[in-house]
Amino acid sequence: MTVTTLILPGLYDSGPDHWQTLWERADDTCHRVVQRDWATPRCREWVDTLTEAIAAVPHEVVLVGHSTGSLLVAFWADHAARHAPALLARVRGALLVAPCDPDGPAYPPGPEGFSPVPQAPLPFPSIVVASTTDEYVTLACARAFAESWGSRFVDIGAAGHINGASGFGAWPEGWALLESLHGGEAAARAQASPDRTFVLHWLDAHASPALLGAARTLVREYAAMPHTVGRWHTAEADIAALPHPFLAPAGALLVAYDNATPAGCGALLEFDADAVEMKRVYLRDAYRGRGHGERICRALIARATAMGYRRLLLDTAPELHAARSLYTRLGFVPIPHYRDGLLPDALCYALDLPARHVGAGATER
Repeated sequence: MTVTTLILPGLYDSGPDHWQTLWERADDTCHRVVQRDWATPRCREWVDTLTEAIAAVPHEVVLVGHSTGSLLVAFWADHAARHAPALLARVRGALLVAPCDPDGPAYPPGPEGFSPVPQAPLPFPSIVVASTTDEYVTLACARAFAESWGSRFVDIGAAGHINGASGFGAWPEGWALLESLHGGEAAARAQASPDRTFVLHWLDAHASPALLGAARTLVREYAAMPHTVGRWHTAEADIAALPHPFLAPAGALLVAYDNATPAGCGALLEFDADAVEMKRVYLRDAYRGRGHGERICRALIARATAMGYRRLLLDTAPELHAARSLYTRLGFVPIPHYRDGLLPDALCYALDLPARHVGAGATER
Protein backbone atom coordinates (compact mmCIF):
# COMPACT_ATOMS: atom_id res chain seq x y z
CA MET A 1 0.00 0.00 0.00
CA THR A 2 1.28 3.47 -0.86
CA VAL A 3 2.00 5.69 2.12
CA THR A 4 2.69 9.41 1.79
CA THR A 5 4.96 11.26 4.19
CA LEU A 6 3.73 14.75 4.97
CA ILE A 7 6.58 17.06 6.04
CA LEU A 8 5.56 19.63 8.67
CA PRO A 9 8.27 22.28 9.24
CA GLY A 10 8.30 24.63 12.20
CA LEU A 11 8.41 28.40 12.24
CA TYR A 12 10.22 30.04 9.31
CA ASP A 13 10.04 26.79 7.29
CA SER A 14 12.93 24.33 6.94
CA GLY A 15 15.94 25.58 4.97
CA PRO A 16 17.93 23.84 2.21
CA ASP A 17 20.25 22.00 4.62
CA HIS A 18 17.48 20.80 6.92
CA TRP A 19 16.90 17.04 6.97
CA GLN A 20 13.21 17.61 6.20
CA THR A 21 14.16 19.35 2.96
CA LEU A 22 16.71 16.64 2.10
CA TRP A 23 14.14 13.88 2.69
CA GLU A 24 11.63 15.65 0.48
CA ARG A 25 14.24 16.06 -2.24
CA ALA A 26 15.36 12.42 -2.05
CA ASP A 27 12.02 10.63 -1.86
CA ASP A 28 9.05 11.37 -4.10
CA THR A 29 6.58 10.12 -1.49
CA CYS A 30 7.60 12.97 0.86
CA HIS A 31 5.58 16.16 0.45
CA ARG A 32 5.82 19.40 2.41
CA VAL A 33 2.65 20.96 3.82
CA VAL A 34 3.13 24.61 2.87
CA GLN A 35 1.71 27.14 5.31
CA ARG A 36 0.65 30.64 4.30
CA ASP A 37 2.43 32.33 7.21
CA TRP A 38 5.66 30.79 8.50
CA ALA A 39 6.69 33.62 10.84
CA THR A 40 3.63 34.70 12.84
CA PRO A 41 1.06 31.96 12.26
CA ARG A 42 -2.24 31.28 13.92
CA CYS A 43 -2.41 27.69 15.09
CA ARG A 44 -5.95 27.19 13.79
CA GLU A 45 -4.89 28.20 10.27
CA TRP A 46 -2.04 25.67 10.36
CA VAL A 47 -4.47 23.01 11.60
CA ASP A 48 -6.88 23.77 8.75
CA THR A 49 -4.07 23.60 6.19
CA LEU A 50 -2.97 20.21 7.52
CA THR A 51 -6.57 18.97 7.43
CA GLU A 52 -6.79 19.92 3.76
CA ALA A 53 -3.47 18.23 3.01
CA ILE A 54 -4.48 14.94 4.65
CA ALA A 55 -7.89 15.01 3.00
CA ALA A 56 -6.22 15.43 -0.40
CA VAL A 57 -4.23 12.19 -0.01
CA PRO A 58 -6.29 9.12 -1.02
CA HIS A 59 -4.36 6.71 1.21
CA GLU A 60 -2.48 6.54 4.50
CA VAL A 61 -0.01 9.21 5.62
CA VAL A 62 2.82 9.49 8.10
CA LEU A 63 3.33 12.93 9.62
CA VAL A 64 6.87 14.24 10.18
CA GLY A 65 6.94 17.36 12.32
CA HIS A 66 9.84 19.50 13.45
CA SER A 67 9.64 21.99 16.31
CA THR A 68 6.34 23.90 16.08
CA GLY A 69 5.42 21.46 13.30
CA SER A 70 5.51 18.71 15.94
CA LEU A 71 3.12 20.67 18.14
CA LEU A 72 0.88 21.05 15.11
CA VAL A 73 0.29 17.29 15.07
CA ALA A 74 -1.04 17.35 18.64
CA PHE A 75 -3.33 20.30 17.86
CA TRP A 76 -4.52 18.68 14.64
CA ALA A 77 -5.28 15.34 16.34
CA ASP A 78 -7.30 17.14 19.03
CA HIS A 79 -9.24 19.05 16.35
CA ALA A 80 -9.77 16.03 14.09
CA ALA A 81 -11.12 13.90 16.93
CA ARG A 82 -14.02 16.34 17.18
CA HIS A 83 -14.44 17.58 13.62
CA ALA A 84 -12.83 15.10 11.18
CA PRO A 85 -12.58 11.66 12.86
CA ALA A 86 -12.47 9.85 9.52
CA LEU A 87 -9.13 11.52 8.72
CA LEU A 88 -7.55 10.16 11.90
CA ALA A 89 -7.81 6.67 10.44
CA ARG A 90 -5.59 7.75 7.54
CA VAL A 91 -2.64 8.58 9.81
CA ARG A 92 -0.37 5.58 10.16
CA GLY A 93 1.99 7.35 12.55
CA ALA A 94 3.90 10.52 13.41
CA LEU A 95 7.57 11.34 13.88
CA LEU A 96 7.76 14.38 16.15
CA VAL A 97 11.24 15.90 16.26
CA ALA A 98 12.31 18.61 18.72
CA PRO A 99 8.81 19.64 19.82
CA CYS A 100 9.38 23.15 21.17
CA ASP A 101 7.99 24.67 24.35
CA PRO A 102 5.69 27.55 23.32
CA ASP A 103 5.82 28.85 26.91
CA GLY A 104 9.60 28.69 27.14
CA PRO A 105 11.86 31.75 27.25
CA ALA A 106 13.33 31.16 23.77
CA TYR A 107 10.03 30.84 21.90
CA PRO A 108 9.58 33.91 19.68
CA PRO A 109 6.71 36.37 19.92
CA GLY A 110 4.14 36.45 17.13
CA PRO A 111 2.63 32.94 16.77
CA GLU A 112 -0.86 32.62 18.24
CA GLY A 113 -2.74 29.69 19.69
CA PHE A 114 0.11 27.22 20.22
CA SER A 115 -0.33 27.19 24.01
CA PRO A 116 -1.45 25.27 25.96
CA VAL A 117 -0.25 22.19 24.08
CA PRO A 118 -2.86 19.37 23.97
CA GLN A 119 -1.99 16.57 26.39
CA ALA A 120 -4.36 13.87 25.12
CA PRO A 121 -2.81 10.62 23.86
CA LEU A 122 -2.40 10.57 20.08
CA PRO A 123 -4.67 8.00 18.40
CA PHE A 124 -1.84 6.65 16.21
CA PRO A 125 1.73 5.43 16.82
CA SER A 126 4.21 8.22 17.38
CA ILE A 127 7.87 8.84 18.21
CA VAL A 128 9.22 11.95 19.93
CA VAL A 129 12.91 12.72 19.28
CA ALA A 130 14.65 15.21 21.56
CA SER A 131 18.10 16.66 22.27
CA THR A 132 19.83 17.47 25.53
CA THR A 133 21.01 20.84 24.18
CA ASP A 134 17.85 22.19 22.53
CA GLU A 135 17.43 25.86 23.42
CA TYR A 136 13.72 25.72 22.59
CA VAL A 137 12.72 22.85 24.89
CA THR A 138 14.20 21.15 27.92
CA LEU A 139 14.66 17.41 27.79
CA ALA A 140 12.21 17.08 30.67
CA CYS A 141 9.55 19.05 28.78
CA ALA A 142 10.04 16.99 25.61
CA ARG A 143 9.81 13.80 27.65
CA ALA A 144 6.61 15.06 29.27
CA PHE A 145 5.12 15.67 25.80
CA ALA A 146 6.00 12.10 24.83
CA GLU A 147 4.46 10.65 27.97
CA SER A 148 1.21 12.58 27.59
CA TRP A 149 0.92 11.77 23.86
CA GLY A 150 1.73 8.08 24.42
CA SER A 151 4.80 8.40 22.19
CA ARG A 152 8.01 6.43 22.17
CA PHE A 153 10.75 8.75 23.43
CA VAL A 154 14.20 8.93 21.81
CA ASP A 155 16.97 11.05 23.37
CA ILE A 156 19.75 11.57 20.79
CA GLY A 157 22.07 13.51 23.09
CA ALA A 158 23.68 16.88 22.38
CA ALA A 159 22.14 17.77 19.01
CA GLY A 160 20.89 21.33 19.36
CA HIS A 161 17.47 21.90 17.83
CA ILE A 162 17.95 18.92 15.48
CA ASN A 163 17.76 21.22 12.48
CA GLY A 164 20.01 22.18 9.58
CA ALA A 165 22.50 23.82 11.93
CA SER A 166 22.94 20.53 13.81
CA GLY A 167 24.91 19.15 10.87
CA PHE A 168 23.01 15.89 10.41
CA GLY A 169 22.62 16.19 6.65
CA ALA A 170 19.96 13.71 5.54
CA TRP A 171 19.92 12.26 9.10
CA PRO A 172 19.79 8.54 8.33
CA GLU A 173 19.04 7.70 11.95
CA GLY A 174 15.89 9.80 11.73
CA TRP A 175 14.98 8.14 8.46
CA ALA A 176 15.22 4.77 10.22
CA LEU A 177 12.67 6.01 12.77
CA LEU A 178 10.40 7.12 9.94
CA GLU A 179 10.90 3.73 8.35
CA SER A 180 9.68 2.05 11.54
CA LEU A 181 6.42 4.00 11.24
CA HIS A 182 6.06 3.41 7.50
CA GLY A 183 6.83 -0.29 7.44
CA GLY A 184 8.79 -2.23 4.84
CA GLU A 185 8.17 0.12 1.93
CA ALA A 186 10.34 2.87 3.40
CA ALA A 187 13.02 0.33 4.21
CA ALA A 188 13.32 -0.56 0.54
CA ARG A 189 13.59 3.11 -0.42
CA ALA A 190 16.23 3.69 2.24
CA GLN A 191 18.33 0.82 0.93
CA ALA A 192 18.04 2.22 -2.59
CA SER A 193 19.34 5.65 -1.58
CA PRO A 194 23.14 5.87 -1.81
CA ASP A 195 23.19 9.05 0.29
CA ARG A 196 21.99 7.07 3.29
CA THR A 197 25.04 4.79 3.37
CA PHE A 198 27.06 7.71 4.78
CA VAL A 199 26.24 8.33 8.45
CA LEU A 200 27.71 10.72 11.01
CA HIS A 201 27.77 9.76 14.69
CA TRP A 202 28.51 12.44 17.29
CA LEU A 203 30.12 11.18 20.49
CA ASP A 204 29.16 12.18 24.00
CA ALA A 205 30.37 11.10 27.42
CA HIS A 206 28.23 7.96 27.18
CA ALA A 207 29.37 6.83 23.72
CA SER A 208 29.17 3.09 23.15
CA PRO A 209 32.41 1.08 23.36
CA ALA A 210 32.16 0.34 19.63
CA LEU A 211 31.80 4.01 18.69
CA LEU A 212 34.53 5.09 21.08
CA GLY A 213 36.81 2.35 19.75
CA ALA A 214 36.21 3.50 16.18
CA ALA A 215 37.04 7.10 17.14
CA ARG A 216 40.28 6.08 18.83
CA THR A 217 41.33 3.89 15.91
CA LEU A 218 40.72 6.67 13.40
CA VAL A 219 42.52 9.30 15.46
CA ARG A 220 45.43 6.90 15.92
CA GLU A 221 45.61 6.52 12.12
CA TYR A 222 45.52 10.30 11.83
CA ALA A 223 48.43 10.52 14.28
CA ALA A 224 50.42 8.11 12.10
CA MET A 225 50.15 10.26 8.97
CA PRO A 226 53.50 11.63 7.71
CA HIS A 227 52.65 15.24 8.46
CA THR A 228 51.78 14.34 12.07
CA VAL A 229 54.42 11.76 13.04
CA GLY A 230 56.94 13.22 15.45
CA ARG A 231 54.94 16.41 15.91
CA TRP A 232 52.13 15.26 18.23
CA HIS A 233 54.11 14.11 21.25
CA THR A 234 51.12 13.40 23.53
CA ALA A 235 49.16 11.45 20.92
CA GLU A 236 48.69 8.17 22.82
CA ALA A 237 47.63 9.87 26.03
CA ASP A 238 45.25 12.14 24.14
CA ILE A 239 43.75 9.21 22.24
CA ALA A 240 43.23 7.26 25.46
CA ALA A 241 41.36 10.26 26.92
CA LEU A 242 38.83 10.45 24.08
CA PRO A 243 36.11 11.66 23.81
CA HIS A 244 37.65 14.29 26.13
CA PRO A 245 38.24 17.17 25.56
CA PHE A 246 35.88 17.18 22.57
CA LEU A 247 32.64 17.27 24.55
CA ALA A 248 29.82 19.81 24.71
CA PRO A 249 29.54 22.63 25.43
CA ALA A 250 33.10 23.48 24.32
CA GLY A 251 33.79 20.73 21.81
CA ALA A 252 32.44 18.00 19.54
CA LEU A 253 33.71 14.76 18.01
CA LEU A 254 32.23 12.80 15.13
CA VAL A 255 32.88 9.48 13.43
CA ALA A 256 31.75 9.06 9.82
CA TYR A 257 30.59 5.65 8.61
CA ASP A 258 30.30 4.40 5.04
CA ASN A 259 28.13 1.28 4.78
CA ALA A 260 28.50 0.73 8.54
CA THR A 261 32.34 0.88 8.34
CA PRO A 262 34.26 3.71 10.08
CA ALA A 263 35.57 5.95 7.31
CA GLY A 264 36.73 9.18 8.92
CA CYS A 265 36.50 11.59 11.83
CA GLY A 266 36.64 15.22 12.81
CA ALA A 267 36.46 17.35 15.95
CA LEU A 268 35.89 20.83 17.31
CA LEU A 269 37.52 22.45 20.35
CA GLU A 270 36.86 25.89 21.74
CA PHE A 271 39.67 28.40 21.16
CA ASP A 272 38.05 31.36 22.89
CA ALA A 273 34.55 32.67 23.54
CA ASP A 274 34.02 33.54 19.86
CA ALA A 275 36.13 30.99 18.01
CA VAL A 276 36.45 27.22 17.80
CA GLU A 277 39.15 25.09 16.18
CA MET A 278 38.51 22.32 13.65
CA LYS A 279 40.81 19.42 14.53
CA ARG A 280 41.52 15.73 13.83
CA VAL A 281 39.91 15.85 10.37
CA TYR A 282 40.80 12.53 8.76
CA LEU A 283 39.46 10.27 6.02
CA ARG A 284 40.77 6.80 5.24
CA ASP A 285 42.32 6.38 1.80
CA ALA A 286 39.68 3.86 0.67
CA TYR A 287 36.91 6.44 1.10
CA ARG A 288 38.51 9.40 -0.65
CA GLY A 289 37.07 10.73 -3.87
CA ARG A 290 33.46 10.26 -2.71
CA GLY A 291 32.89 13.71 -1.21
CA HIS A 292 33.05 12.36 2.34
CA GLY A 293 35.78 14.78 3.42
CA GLU A 294 33.62 17.71 2.40
CA ARG A 295 30.63 16.18 4.20
CA ILE A 296 32.65 15.87 7.39
CA CYS A 297 33.86 19.47 7.13
CA ARG A 298 30.39 20.81 6.40
CA ALA A 299 29.02 18.90 9.39
CA LEU A 300 31.69 20.45 11.61
CA ILE A 301 30.95 23.91 10.23
CA ALA A 302 27.24 23.42 10.90
CA ARG A 303 27.90 22.14 14.42
CA ALA A 304 30.23 25.06 15.20
CA THR A 305 27.51 27.43 14.02
CA ALA A 306 24.90 25.65 16.14
CA MET A 307 27.21 25.93 19.17
CA GLY A 308 27.13 29.73 18.78
CA TYR A 309 30.69 30.40 17.63
CA ARG A 310 31.37 33.16 15.14
CA ARG A 311 34.71 31.95 13.72
CA LEU A 312 36.20 28.57 12.82
CA LEU A 313 39.99 28.18 12.87
CA LEU A 314 42.34 25.44 11.68
CA ASP A 315 45.96 24.73 10.91
CA THR A 316 47.26 22.27 8.34
CA ALA A 317 50.46 21.10 6.69
CA PRO A 318 51.62 22.64 3.38
CA GLU A 319 51.85 19.23 1.68
CA LEU A 320 48.13 18.49 2.18
CA HIS A 321 47.12 20.05 -1.12
CA ALA A 322 43.70 18.39 -1.42
CA ALA A 323 42.74 19.46 2.09
CA ARG A 324 43.87 23.03 1.47
CA SER A 325 41.87 23.13 -1.77
CA LEU A 326 38.77 21.89 0.09
CA TYR A 327 39.15 24.50 2.81
CA THR A 328 39.41 27.24 0.20
CA ARG A 329 36.32 25.91 -1.58
CA LEU A 330 34.42 25.99 1.71
CA GLY A 331 35.27 29.66 2.20
CA PHE A 332 38.25 29.51 4.57
CA VAL A 333 40.85 32.23 4.09
CA PRO A 334 44.56 32.19 5.04
CA ILE A 335 45.48 33.93 8.30
CA PRO A 336 48.70 34.36 10.30
CA HIS A 337 49.53 31.88 13.06
CA TYR A 338 46.80 32.33 15.64
CA ARG A 339 48.28 30.48 18.63
CA ASP A 340 51.61 29.51 20.13
CA GLY A 341 53.07 26.06 19.56
CA LEU A 342 52.43 25.79 15.84
CA LEU A 343 55.24 24.51 13.65
CA PRO A 344 56.92 27.21 11.55
CA ASP A 345 55.59 25.73 8.28
CA ALA A 346 51.99 25.33 9.50
CA LEU A 347 49.36 27.07 7.37
CA CYS A 348 46.41 28.61 9.18
CA TYR A 349 42.90 29.31 7.93
CA ALA A 350 39.74 30.93 9.28
CA LEU A 351 36.08 30.88 8.33
CA ASP A 352 33.58 33.47 9.54
CA LEU A 353 30.47 31.60 10.63
CA PRO A 354 26.97 32.88 9.98
CA ALA A 355 24.54 33.70 12.73
CA ARG A 356 22.01 30.91 13.12
CA HIS A 357 19.43 32.67 10.97
CA VAL A 358 17.28 31.46 8.10
CA GLY A 359 15.49 34.75 7.55
CA ALA A 360 15.47 38.29 8.85
CA GLY A 361 15.99 37.80 12.57
CA ALA A 362 14.52 34.31 12.45
CA THR A 363 15.88 30.89 13.29
CA GLU A 364 14.33 27.59 12.23
CA ARG A 365 12.11 26.62 15.14
